[in-house]
Amino acid sequence: MLRQHWTFVLTHLRSWWDIFRSLIFQAPKQGPGIHAPKLISYFQDAKQMKSSVVSVTMIFGLLFISGSLFAHHGEANYDTTKVVSVKGTVTNFEFINPHVQIFLDVKNDKNEIEKWIGEARSPSMLVRLGGWDKNTLKPGDVITASGHRAKNGSNILRLLKVTLPDGREMANL
Repeated sequence: MLRQHWTFVLTHLRSWWDIFRSLIFQAPKQGPGIHAPKLISYFQDAKQMKSSVVSVTMIFGLLFISGSLFAHHGEANYDTTKVVSVKGTVTNFEFINPHVQIFLDVKNDKNEIEKWIGEARSPSMLVRLGGWDKNTLKPGDVITASGHRAKNGSNILRLLKVTLPDGREMANL
């Protein structure tokens, strides 16, 4: 690995030396100083090209990242005019990126089980702001989840607050 590195470095230095030598020493009749403006121009062009490539790469990178962030972090899918609360049994707790998800079995008015999903912030935000960890909930815990329901009527909540089995309220989700 080290040998490959030095081979690359020496090859690179030799190519620079060849360019320098051809520009400075190519025409001995006119003297070596006559090609200095060409050499300076060559280095200026190389610098401009390098900074252009870096700028274009950064612009495309920012556009790519920002586009997906705006598309992902909207609340347009949820009815933010109403807060819905459901009480149910945790069937699964996924403390993973990009959003923490709580899966619940909730009994409806007809005493039938409905599957609900509660979506919260990222795990890192819940750890910093709310004191959550991967063991905060476990299957079998009975909790109350409050949040904005999906506009399409599916049983999905964008969580605002969760009341844990011990009565603690975990807000700012």
